[in-house]
Amino acid sequence: MRNSPINKAGILGGTFDPITLGHLGLARNIQEKLNLDRVWFVPAWQSPHKQDQPITDPCHRSNMLKEALAPYPDFEISEIELDQKGISYTIDTLIALQSQHPDTEWYLILGMDTFRGFTTWKNVRKILERVHLAVATRPGYPNDLAPKTLADDLPFAYQLHR
Repeated sequence: MRNSPINKAGILGGTFDPITLGHLGLARNIQEKLNLDRVWFVPAWQSPHKQDQPITDPCHRSNMLKEALAPYPDFEISEIELDQKGISYTIDTLIALQSQHPDTEWYLILGMDTFRGFTTWKNVRKILERVHLAVATRPGYPNDLAPKTLADDLPFAYQLHR
């Protein structure tokens, strides 16, 4: 029996309103650097961090995402958060995906801009127990924020994963 996961997969969540070349480039870059078998794009029904912003109809966003991902055979869409029709929390999505794909090692893909607010997410400690973080730099966001943020705001994570 094999002791290690069969698959390595990335998760890239968001409203994707709209899906951009930046999302696609981020996913492809992380996939190549970490040798991921797949990257799952998970469109949110409603982001808890964007409740005060109007967003495009979820069906339309899903259709845009399907068209954008069509040329990429290693990119998948999970509509798990769209099916919930409510506020989407990463921890709930991770629990569901891990139960559907128990032989997968998961990498949560974040841009530096999103990572800066990571400590405000629901059940951050439980998220870190379930996934590896893959944080990518972005123009306009200093690269040195990641270690400082982990060390200052999430010392348990920094010590466990250095």
